[in-house]
Amino acid sequence: MPRLYDRAFSLTLEGGSNAPDFSKLRVRFITRQTVGSTPNIAVISIYNVSQETANRFTTDKEFKKVTLEAGYRDIRGVIFKGEIQKCIYGPESPIETRLDIYAQDGYQAISYAKVNTALAAGYTSRDVLNACHKAMSPFGISLGFVADGLTRTKASRGIVLSDYATAILRTLENKHGARWSVTGGKLNLVSNSKGMPSQSGPYVLNSETGMISRPWQDFDGIHVKTLLIPTIQYESVIKIDQKSVTQSAPDQSIRAEAVNQMLPTIAADGLYRVLYVERRGDTYSNEWYNDLTCLSLTNKQPDGTPGFVPQSLVPYLAPGLPTEN
Repeated sequence: MPRLYDRAFSLTLEGGSNAPDFSKLRVRFITRQTVGSTPNIAVISIYNVSQETANRFTTDKEFKKVTLEAGYRDIRGVIFKGEIQKCIYGPESPIETRLDIYAQDGYQAISYAKVNTALAAGYTSRDVLNACHKAMSPFGISLGFVADGLTRTKASRGIVLSDYATAILRTLENKHGARWSVTGGKLNLVSNSKGMPSQSGPYVLNSETGMISRPWQDFDGIHVKTLLIPTIQYESVIKIDQKSVTQSAPDQSIRAEAVNQMLPTIAADGLYRVLYVERRGDTYSNEWYNDLTCLSLTNKQPDGTPGFVPQSLVPYLAPGLPTEN
């Protein structure tokens, strides 16, 4: 088991020459990985940067991409990689300045990639996915994890694909009970019932492996706070002792029976799929945490349909995916 001490952090910039070294300055960051087609985001705040250095970001716009790596001596990894959207520089207080870097992961590909191709009879869903990836590749997107089952059925007729890649991917995920995303510059399609597999199996979370306080249940999902473990990503599968989850208080209104059915399941086997990851870090304070929102791998909608998603995550979803309504 990796030891979670001696914090590690690095910030890498691409697009300009002689990138500044911020290793001795205070750096705060927040990153979010979300379900669906909304780009992952990062906000990075660097304190007491000189005006000359700040101008390279705000005025000259030298740097185009940023990579954040964080964790601990024994377990560190990339927690965000994406394009710089905007930079803002100004006073934090009468004696401090702050440079804020706003970045998004895969925004160009998600917004603009369009598929215009024809597939002959005998094509499979994997061919459709490959066509979407081909449209996204000029924006720097590579193909990541792909769920099984995309080659099982061959179409009896050909098809013309002419639409945004995101719209075609929505059709694929609905057909195969999966979710697509762009994370770290990679296009992934992950099964709802399996999550992202790991060579070492589910990440077991408890007080000895980085979990902080008790997980809790509410209408948004099962919430877990951990130390900043970079290997826990969106779509990762984690395992938690079901007895450690604090249950939500029931709704006692006249709508109670219907409302209480909306509570996400506490998994009997302890296996959960991570749908939302928010990371917060500060190189000059104790803040170095993951906040996870998860659902049981066997979670169902009230009618028994798989793929229940909490209402609070609906803004992050592509249209047409199942919600609790």
